[in-house]
Amino acid sequence: MAKRDKVEIRHEAIQELLGNPPSWLVRWGISVFAGIIAVLIIGSSLFMYPQIIEAPIVITTEQPPTWVIAKSSGKIDSICVANKELVAEGEIIAVIHNTAKVKDVLYLKNLLDNDTIEKLKFIQRELQLGELQDAYSQLIKALQEYEVFEKEQIYDLREKAAYEEIKSQKMYLRHLEEQNKLYKETYLISQERCSTDSILYKMKALSAKEYEQSLMQRNQDRTRHNQSNLDIINVSIHLAQLNKTIKEYMAEAKREQTEYQTTIMRLHNQLKSSILLWEQAYLLKAPVTGLVSYSSFWSKHQHINAGEQSFAVIPHSPGKIIGKCKVAVSGIGKIMPQQEVNIKLDGFPYMEFGTIRGVVKNISLIPIRIEQPLKVEYINWVEVSINELTTTYEKTIPFTGELTGTANITTKEMSLLEHLLSPLKYLWSKKATNHKLNETAKLENL
Repeated sequence: MAKRDKVEIRHEAIQELLGNPPSWLVRWGISVFAGIIAVLIIGSSLFMYPQIIEAPIVITTEQPPTWVIAKSSGKIDSICVANKELVAEGEIIAVIHNTAKVKDVLYLKNLLDNDTIEKLKFIQRELQLGELQDAYSQLIKALQEYEVFEKEQIYDLREKAAYEEIKSQKMYLRHLEEQNKLYKETYLISQERCSTDSILYKMKALSAKEYEQSLMQRNQDRTRHNQSNLDIINVSIHLAQLNKTIKEYMAEAKREQTEYQTTIMRLHNQLKSSILLWEQAYLLKAPVTGLVSYSSFWSKHQHINAGEQSFAVIPHSPGKIIGKCKVAVSGIGKIMPQQEVNIKLDGFPYMEFGTIRGVVKNISLIPIRIEQPLKVEYINWVEVSINELTTTYEKTIPFTGELTGTANITTKEMSLLEHLLSPLKYLWSKKATNHKLNETAKLENL
């Protein structure tokens, strides 16, 4: 404290200089500072730069390579095509081990696809079908029962017997009708004679016994005529019943035939569905025409897991090269068609090979929900048009069907000043909105 009391400013010139700075320094200092601020503001308003949205991209074609995915686990029984070999759509690439013979299953499939029920009756009986054997046996059993039904022709024989009986009954009916005609004539004669005898009996010209005999004869002839009519009616009824029985036989035969055919077609379709499931499980087929690409060094007896991408088929006519980006919804509003895209390929470092240029072509309208272990993400697909795979360093990138990388999408250009004022603008807008809400609440309370 004693030392501090001894410090004194003794020089009056220095004290005057420090207490009164020169006016030119103040004037020019303020001007320079204001000029620097003005230059910064003007420069930030003139300096434009775009926003960049980064997104993963897959470069493929309009008809991209298609993966052949194993639907079941097991050892590979056989590989039918070599790597980079041209295959047709539906051609078998490999077979996973199972208890059926592929040749027998394909033979049966071709038979079921192309033949009618009539031809299925001649189906080859001894086939090694593994898990398809039960469905196949049921179909064979139904075909055999149908074959027996058609061979025995039970209803045809019954109809034939009924027609024979109808024929004999018609002959008998004709005989009865002729007989009835004679009985009627006899009855009319007896009736006339009885009338005459009745007159003679009243005139005492005929004895009572002779008159009684005449009455008895008339009654007998009438009874015989009536019985003849009843016989004709009974035979007619029997003929009608026979015709009805024939129709019933025909309807029953048609019903049973329909039942057999329906059962056969049901078992036929079930077997076709089982064969389709078997093919999906054990046959690895080319989904499109193109070149086969092995995903690994596959060989016979090698194990393959269900869900594993075993082979890829690069389409023979893939179409144009395009890029597909996954962009988070938070930045999708800034992306517009025809915006420039710079692509950095994963396998080709951009500082050595350069980047590939493209433009935004399409943007998906609805975001896709992607569930992850810790969060749920929503993304939009952005399609990028790429004319050629030549980089900015004039290097051509070989295309093998699919390339991955990072896309830098150049959005709308904004000045540095706009970027700096955007937060302030947001805060001001938020404050104004809150003020309006408060005013509205106050008016509602009043």
